[in-house]
Amino acid sequence: MVAQDVHKLLDLEVRLSEVPKDGRDYEFQADQMTKEALVAETKLDGVDSLNGKISVRPFRGGYQAKGKGQATVQQACVVTLDPVTEHVELEFERIYMPGKPPEMDVAPNAEVFVNLDSEPDQDWFEGDYIDLAPMVVETLLLSLNPYPRKQDAEFADVEEDVRDESESPFAALAALKDKK
Repeated sequence: MVAQDVHKLLDLEVRLSEVPKDGRDYEFQADQMTKEALVAETKLDGVDSLNGKISVRPFRGGYQAKGKGQATVQQACVVTLDPVTEHVELEFERIYMPGKPPEMDVAPNAEVFVNLDSEPDQDWFEGDYIDLAPMVVETLLLSLNPYPRKQDAEFADVEEDVRDESESPFAALAALKDKK
């Protein structure tokens, strides 16, 4: 199963002709097949729940998607590799504009300034619908703890490497320097 299937299973395609001027709410709840697809396509050990509500409304010639959700997932502990359960609160906000993204006119190796606090993320769409599922999956994965750790899990004590300084490769260089 490819990642595209996860998006189809979540079924969050919004027909733009059905979105009134004051917006429309879309609720979602991942079923068992969707949860299994998420586990298969990510590094998650399990997905217990994924649900939420997203409002879509016309916005500046495009559409704004904004909402909240929650998920309960299992990841491997970075210390013990045992499953760690994590509850995640999700916040969605994205602007969808018609057309294709503009090509950046940036020279190779040039510096690019990105202000992450300015506007919500922007995506582009073609046709008469927007698929919100990629935003939901992306937000879920970006909201996870990158280093999940089981409570009270600790690394084993590491002993210092005790070497005789005369074994060091720099000891030979120091001996050459002393001869001069």
